[in-house]
Amino acid sequence: MVEIMNFKEILTRITAFLEKKSRVFLVLFSFLLVIGVGLADFLTGLEIYVSIFYIIPVSITAWFVSSEWGVIMSVFSAVIWITADLMTDHVYSHFAIPVWNAIVRLGFFLVISIILSGLKSLLDFQRELADKDGLTGIANGRCFYYALKNEIQKSSKYKKPFTVAYIDIDDFKRVNDRLGHLEGDYMLKKIATAINDAVRTADIAARMGGDEFGILMPETQEEQAGPVINRVREKICNLGNKGYNVHVSIGVVTFYDMPPGIEDVLNLTDYAMYAVKKSGKDGVKYEVFGKKGGD
Repeated sequence: MVEIMNFKEILTRITAFLEKKSRVFLVLFSFLLVIGVGLADFLTGLEIYVSIFYIIPVSITAWFVSSEWGVIMSVFSAVIWITADLMTDHVYSHFAIPVWNAIVRLGFFLVISIILSGLKSLLDFQRELADKDGLTGIANGRCFYYALKNEIQKSSKYKKPFTVAYIDIDDFKRVNDRLGHLEGDYMLKKIATAINDAVRTADIAARMGGDEFGILMPETQEEQAGPVINRVREKICNLGNKGYNVHVSIGVVTFYDMPPGIEDVLNLTDYAMYAVKKSGKDGVKYEVFGKKGGD
């Protein structure tokens, strides 16, 4: 069990290392690996077979770059293998045998490449579904929690502030009661789209559940968060439909000091939002946790 755990840990670290590298680096690295395996194949001669190691660069390009590059690396690996084989002065009983062997190797590499590319695409699709809200199509609470956890860790390390906003649609129950749940779902989709359109590229907008939404603004101070929240509020409030005017209560908290955990962040932001509710709804309340610059 210990050996299995160690292998998994090593594989995880290698995967994390490769995921951080650019596509250009991975392609060049894979080409060099193929050449290195081909050289080893030539030097070891006919006694030791190392052709299985061609799978490594084929797998790297198929998984981390693209299916097209996986095919290209498969072809390149087959060419290098047959070249190394012919350079060993291996005598065949028929000239077609090395050609057939190369075709078989190419087929094997292509199968590996296609399977890995397919698995990667399926995994990415499942991850995307798992991180999206089923109704609105924007990020869900699970994705928001994960992003917030990473932001807390990053901000703790680099001493960068971040801002979180919590949005509640005022009196949204009336939409479902007066217009029906289908109309309510339609409004939630429009609200989610409006929020997603209003935030910046680096921000994460998510539906936290029901008629509540969250926004994570990395490396953002309170004065930078203001224009974003104003755009969000303006876009939402322009979505009135069939006699229902949309209004929102928004709590916004900028964190200069890092709270103990995710729940503390959400609770503080939730309290700010409920303060707006208690004061009459349809407004924004800004709070700051800690002091700017660590003063």
